[in-house]
Amino acid sequence: MRPTLQNKVDAVQEIERVSPYGGTDIFQALASAFSLTEDRGSGGRPAGVQTTGRRVLENLDLPVDEIFLLTDGCPTVGRIIDTLRIRKEVRKLNMVRRIRINTIAVGIKGRGVSPVDVDFMMRLALDNYGEFVHVD
Repeated sequence: MRPTLQNKVDAVQEIERVSPYGGTDIFQALASAFSLTEDRGSGGRPAGVQTTGRRVLENLDLPVDEIFLLTDGCPTVGRIIDTLRIRKEVRKLNMVRRIRINTIAVGIKGRGVSPVDVDFMMRLALDNYGEFVHVD
């Protein structure tokens, strides 16, 4: 799918609606993204995905070849918070599919309540055929 101006506007609006509320569960975010690429439930949507009226859900029946992970923190909550283990588990999830995972780290390295782990984000992208961007 080629990006359109409307797709870009929708993505920016969706990101602007997100507000910080606690910990950062990077593994669950990626596992959820991978689940969107798996077996579809009824109606062409992945099992468990609710229709919310957001344009983001309109194209879920298209093949996924890239995931973008945007975060301002390091893994602090969830089933897996160890960065080496997250990288290992994500490589397992991605071994067959070879989905490109691009990572975007927002924040100043070493500053804040949960400072962004630039090295982890860079390695996660490199492990999965993606690119890394650091926005400070």
